[in-house]
Amino acid sequence: MVRGRAPSSHCPAVATAAKSGRCGDHCRSPLATCPVGAISASTHTARPEGERARYPGGAVRLDAAPPSRWDGGMLVARIVCGGQSGVDRGAVDAAVACGIPYGGWCPLGGHSEDLPDVRVRYPHLRETPSTDVSQRTEWNVRDSDATLVICDPAVASAGTEFTVATARRLGRPLLVTCGPRRAIADWLRALPGEPTLNVAGPRASEWPDGYEVTTRLLLPLLRG
Repeated sequence: MVRGRAPSSHCPAVATAAKSGRCGDHCRSPLATCPVGAISASTHTARPEGERARYPGGAVRLDAAPPSRWDGGMLVARIVCGGQSGVDRGAVDAAVACGIPYGGWCPLGGHSEDLPDVRVRYPHLRETPSTDVSQRTEWNVRDSDATLVICDPAVASAGTEFTVATARRLGRPLLVTCGPRRAIADWLRALPGEPTLNVAGPRASEWPDGYEVTTRLLLPLLRG
């Protein structure tokens, strides 16, 4: 079950979807083909009016949101990611900046879309036996206590869909969101102890703003 979701009867996206057949103001895709498979009329996160603005093309601009009232306190013991550009990289850089341990699996050889070997920059990542990125994704979900997927629902990403499906298949706690930060903090607080958190989402070529959105969401949560 995806935590941190508003009931469909309370989500403004659902009212919009009922009239237009689309997911709502924070997802411009047809309801039946919302790019992230986990997001539907029954699982959209309710967002107050005026909370989000967009860059051209639909990307999220978090500096248009009201200031967060997050009151601090470290919520995770370790960040796990696959080292890909975009959301993965934003998560691991936020962890490094805050002194939080990081790790995770990357494909054999450490390749990513912008680096020939991501382990040169992030030496705590380990290779899987295969160059197939799906093995990396599955092992990171498997070896973590919970998975946080950061994604603008207007962005199509097969890798993100696979991450969501894998977390559900393995029965791991899962949150698919693009904010607000407080909702992520509340979800993390509901998890037992300080979890090892897998963070995933679209690569930079799929969502150019993913890195910035991820660091803005996570840095205040990880500073403690």
